[in-house]
Order: sequence, then structure tokens, then C-alpha cells
Amino acid sequence: MIREHAAALEQAPSSSASWRNRDRSSERFGEAPRRVLFAGGGSGGHLRPGLDVAGALVALAPRSEVRFAVTRKPLDAEIVRTTPFSFEVLAAPRFRRTPSGVAGAVMDFGRGIHASLRLLGTFRPDLVVALGGHGCVAPALAARMRGVTVALLEQNRTPGRANRLLAQGADAVFVPFEESCAEFIHPDRVEVLGNPVRVDLVFEGGACEARERLGLRPDLRTLLVVGGSQGSVGINARVAAALRAGSSCVDFQAIHLAGSAEAVPPLEKAYAARGVAARVLSFSTEMPVLYAAADLVLSRAGGTTIAELAAIGKPAVLVPFPHHADRHQERNAEVLTTRGAARIVHEGDLTPEVFDSSVLGLLADDAAIAAMAKASRALGRPDAARRVARRILDLASHEGRS
Repeated sequence: MIREHAAALEQAPSSSASWRNRDRSSERFGEAPRRVLFAGGGSGGHLRPGLDVAGALVALAPRSEVRFAVTRKPLDAEIVRTTPFSFEVLAAPRFRRTPSGVAGAVMDFGRGIHASLRLLGTFRPDLVVALGGHGCVAPALAARMRGVTVALLEQNRTPGRANRLLAQGADAVFVPFEESCAEFIHPDRVEVLGNPVRVDLVFEGGACEARERLGLRPDLRTLLVVGGSQGSVGINARVAAALRAGSSCVDFQAIHLAGSAEAVPPLEKAYAARGVAARVLSFSTEMPVLYAAADLVLSRAGGTTIAELAAIGKPAVLVPFPHHADRHQERNAEVLTTRGAARIVHEGDLTPEVFDSSVLGLLADDAAIAAMAKASRALGRPDAARRVARRILDLASHEGRS
């Protein structure tokens, strides 16, 4: 599947030249094989952009070898198993005190470095791409110990602790937004290439066909509610409460990704009580169809979600996850809202009254929706995966080192 997506990506036109005009032909990259290790995981938001880049890399340089080093979280292996890429599960020590104290944390970290050095010794990569999260730290540091080129792929407007640490010794840092550059102590190594998204994100059938595939009316305003790859308990609860207590007369239908099978029945009852036709799913492998069916998206503000919304020009009401210490989802959302592509509603403010006025009221405002969609498209970088892949190939051949 990834190779098919990669082939389609290589044929798609690039919307702009890559960084420093390094946009070269695929033949240029097919001259010599390269080995690239992508390290990280722990969430789909970290891992899937790496898979998108890996697919683009294979399209540009078919003789290249790609491997993933992922965390022990079951989700990581589940995601990578659906692709042609090989992977290895590594211990991923966190930056926090363990039950055995500081000495235990140091030992855990040492084991992670040792396992990473062993992997580097067997795979012998030309470059390691750190995908963010605690799972990328040991492989990236081990790569620096071995003199292997390291690049960071940051998905959020504000980098996390892992990428802040690793950026000090990285050869390149790829970020999604101009606003991200000031977050790093070596801005000269930072390159704004966008956040990679899947190549098949656009559903060619259009909104009416997408709604019919979901069993919905083709001519009715449609709201998509999604809380990220694993759903959102907070959004689910507040939308259900709003449906039960709200009084808006806006005629609409809904698609709702609940995140778990247990969350589906209560939401179905809430929509039914409001008289709203809804397709409530625990999860979906057809996000392009869901996006195409929607006039407006109510969602969290993870880096991948933000990139996908902009890539397809979809207006959104963003509800940032409120419990991150660095509030990075709020910073992500601000990139879109300051440009008129989205609006923010904080989770604590998502009352029935606000849902009716700020979500359903916006859904009924065709002019506002159209303006937001235009602003969103202007921010989109649908070719980000290919642009990052080209830079990785440059770095792996030592041409892109400073």
C-alpha cells in the first residue's frame, strides 16, 4: 500500500520548489542505494508522518532500504505491519524517575542506547530520522555516537522535549510552520517543509458520493467530529451533552469517530434524541471519504490533523487537548486561527450553547465556511512528504550536510 501511495506521490506535481531549490528528478536519487532508519512512535501522530515520508523516499530512490525502530506500544507494530517496511521494537526509556529511582532510570536509558547501537551495527544506516517522542531519543543519540547523520521530523508548532534535546546535535530539523523556527537554538539548521500527509488524502468522488457511501443524505450539511487516532473522551462527552440540551434549529447530519466501540452506543442515542442522522464509528480506515463528506470538522489539534485539514482545505473548529504541559495543540491551532482557517473552542467552553452557536452556527454560514476553506488551502503543503524525502536523500548522500 505504501509503495502504491509513493508511486502516486512521485507523479503528483509539486506545489513549490523544495528547500534551497534542491528539487531534483527521481533518476538523480536512483543512482545509489541508501539506508534510512526512522525512529520513534508511541502514537500515530509521530509514526504516520514517517511512513508517509518513507513511501515518498522509496518512490524517489527505489533501491533504498528503509527500516523503522518503534516503541513497545502495540499501536506502533499494528501500524507498521500494514506497510511493506520492516521494523524493530526497541525499549524506549522516558525522561522521568522510575520505581527503582535515578539509578534505575539510568540503567533503562543505557539499555536503550545499547539496543540502538546494536541495530545501527546490523542495519548500518546512512541517516537516522527521529520522529519525535521518547522512542526516538536513544536511536538518535546512538547515531550521533556512531557519526551517523541525524535529521528530526517535528510535527507540531511547538517541539516536544525529545526534539528540543536532539536538535542540539542534529544535522537538520524539518518543521511544519515558519513559527516553529524560533523554537530551536540552531535556527540555521531548521527547514520549513510542512508536515507530511498521506498521498491519498483527497477522495476523488466528491462530497455527495462520499456521503452516499456513508449512508447519509448527499444534500445535507455535514459535521465531522473526530478526536484524533484514538478518539477523545472529552469531546465525546461534551458533544453528547450538547446534543441532549441544545436548541439550535440548524438542519444537519453528522459523522462521529468515537475512538472505541464502547463509546458508540451512547453517542448514537444522543444524536437520535436530537433527531440528527449520524454515522458513529469507533474508528475508520477511510479518512479521505470522511473528510470529503464533511462541510466542517470539529476536532483536536494534533500536528497530523492540522496538516491534513490544510492539505485538503477543510474548515474546522479546533478543541485543543487541554492536558499537555506544553499546550502544543493550542499552539498548533493558533497557526490556523490567526490565518482565518479555523476557530478555537477550548474544551471547558464547549457547552451546549457554544456548540449551537459556534459549531452549528458556523456550519450554517456558507460564506464563512467558504472563506475558511480558502484560507486553509493557502496553508496546505500536500507535497510535504516528497519535499522531506528529497532532503533526507540529500543528507544521506552527504550533500546536504553543513
